[in-house]
Amino acid sequence: MARYKRQVAQHLNQLTLLVGATVADNLAALPLADEQIAGLPGGLPSDLQRSRPDILPAEYQLRAANANIGVARAAFSLASA
Repeated sequence: MARYKRQVAQHLNQLTLLVGATVADNLAALPLADEQIAGLPGGLPSDLQRSRPDILPAEYQLRAANANIGVARAAFSLASA
């Protein structure tokens, strides 16, 4: 029941924003731990999976970490030469 009340409140807030009115200041913040991204069914194209909002930042972080490793290796080999 609480889940449906929350959905009704969210829909009312969305409608309020769509018509240009201000949303109530006392909105309850939802803990991020309660929000879960639905699982993906098999057989989806990898491009679709890579565009998910939780996967895209992780990919950029991985690329940045990989670049930092390359920089550290280059600096190490120059320093030890």
